[in-house]
Amino acid sequence: MDMSSLQPHFLKQQLLHAFGPEDLTRMQSAFDRLCRDEAAHLVSETERDSLAKAIVTAYDSKMDEPTLLAVALSLYTGSRSTWKRRAWA
Repeated sequence: MDMSSLQPHFLKQQLLHAFGPEDLTRMQSAFDRLCRDEAAHLVSETERDSLAKAIVTAYDSKMDEPTLLAVALSLYTGSRSTWKRRAWA
């Protein structure tokens, strides 16, 4: 399985019903780019899943890609730091 595809599979199926092909292509492109840029941080499949969910949450068809990347990464890193704080609490 290509690790740079949106995860998990059930999420893809739900997205097919909620978004058009152009939207999905834009989200996949954002995911691929962030995976390349954040490769050292995306060690586990769970982290890649969290990134994909952050992209879907952040997605707005009116956003340009740099804005989508910034918002999604902010959501992803925010959720990751919250998880780490809970783990150390």
